[in-house]
Parts: sequence; structure tokens; C-alpha cells
Amino acid sequence: MPRRDDAMAELRAALSGAPGTRSSLHQWMRENHDDMSVLLQEVRPNWRRLADAFTRMGLTDGSGKPPRPQTARQTWWRVRRATAQGRPAPRAEARGSPAASDAGDVLARLVAEMNERSGRRN
Repeated sequence: MPRRDDAMAELRAALSGAPGTRSSLHQWMRENHDDMSVLLQEVRPNWRRLADAFTRMGLTDGSGKPPRPQTARQTWWRVRRATAQGRPAPRAEARGSPAASDAGDVLARLVAEMNERSGRRN
């Protein structure tokens, strides 16, 4: 019987690039979240330069193409949000209406998300 680590590595390789898997950029950001977070707190991100660096590292977007600056920024935002919530990042097509809850809570989350995306602090 194969060791668990070997079996998981083989399964991961078999699924790599398959429909439904995360982009290599997303996976890398998820695995390196803590270090990336510290780095981006020290220096304001220049997403064009970061996208170029990700491309040199061989990372790709969900279509297998080199990530554009906007794609890299949005991927980082999704990874940060998912990590903060302790769950996998939502797939773009899986996002929909918020879970049923108090309208005030929904509005508060929307305002917080808008502020986050615009760079404003609460």
C-alpha cells in the first residue's frame, strides 16, 4: 500500500490543471498566504510588477495564461477573504446571493467589502 503522502502527491498531480481545480497562482497564494500578507503590509503592492514576477515563477491564472495585474489582485483578495473566514475561496461562478440573514448584516458585509476593495480602512 502506498504511503499517504505519496498517494496524495499522485492524486494532486492527476488533478493538476483539471477542470474545477484552482489556478497555480491561487494555490501558491494560499500556500504562502502568511508570508505574502506580511510582505504586502510592508510595501504597497504594485500588481503589474507582481504579475510579472508570478509569470517568471511559472504561475498561471485559471485559464493557464500568465496572470494580468487585475487577475493577481483579485486572486489575492479572494485568498485573503477565504483564509480569514477559514474556508476555501469561492469560485467565481459559485458566488451568488448571500446566505439568508438580517438585512443589516448583509448591508454591513457589502459596505465592508466595498471599502476593502477600494482600499479604505474602517
